[in-house]
Amino acid sequence: QDRDPDFLPTRMPRLPMKRFGTVEEIAKVAAFLISDDSSFMTGQSVIVDGGITSAYTTKGQART
Repeated sequence: QDRDPDFLPTRMPRLPMKRFGTVEEIAKVAAFLISDDSSFMTGQSVIVDGGITSAYTTKGQART
């Protein structure tokens, strides 16, 4: 990031949330997962990426 001046201008429009996540946002997810509030959850993968995973497709794969 620091070395490529085009990094943010080229990446930011592709992010569904139009911003990067904060440390606090990730920490809140971690805090939830270790709290009693998540006691009924089992065997889940929690993706905390602001939607970037769903924004990209591979060649030949349709977006829904």
